[in-house]
This record gives sequence, C-alpha cells and structure tokens, in this order.
Amino acid sequence: MSRLLAGRDFAVDAGGRTGTATANVIGNPAATRHLTETVEVRDGRAHQSRRRTCCRWPWLERHHGTDRGVNAFVQGFGLDAACEVATTVAHDCHHLLVTGTCAANMGP
Repeated sequence: MSRLLAGRDFAVDAGGRTGTATANVIGNPAATRHLTETVEVRDGRAHQSRRRTCCRWPWLERHHGTDRGVNAFVQGFGLDAACEVATTVAHDCHHLLVTGTCAANMGP
C-alpha cells in the first residue's frame, strides 16, 4: 500500500442515502447464489446489521500500490463481537483481504 489505511477506507458508500438498504452479500462458503441483507444506512454509508448476520469484507490491491479496492459484505463467518482479521494468503495474494465487524478498527 502506498499509505496507511484508516477506518474510513473501509466504509461502504450508500450514495448519500439514509434509512435502510438491501445489500448484496457474499456467502461463506462462497456458494453461487444471490444473497441479500437489510443494512442500516447512516451518513451516506451502509453499516452491517446490528444482529451481525453479515460483516464487512473489503479487499485492497496491494501489489502495484494503486490503493484500489472494494468494500463489500459477507455472511457466514459467525462473528458476533467487534473483531477483525486480515490476510494476504488467498488464491491471489496480490490483495489484502479483511473480514470484520467494525470499520473503525480495521485501520492501524
């Protein structure tokens, strides 16, 4: 990465909306099916369910230092507390994968 990351880098933009939104989520295991979750939208950003049935799942390109990435939601990890885990060990280790429940804690 070309810079230190902060919690705001892991925000899921909701286009300035408020209220709730239906978010597409990735299941774990990553079965080929369309999953959705109702998420809370505050200050134009989507937040995972307070029931924590889904959590944040950002990935960031780190190999070329472009700072590009995607912020998404994933289900099925069973995380029920404020926690995060990050890895570069994946099928394509050019990316940093983070899974967690609190974007503010995902930065250094």
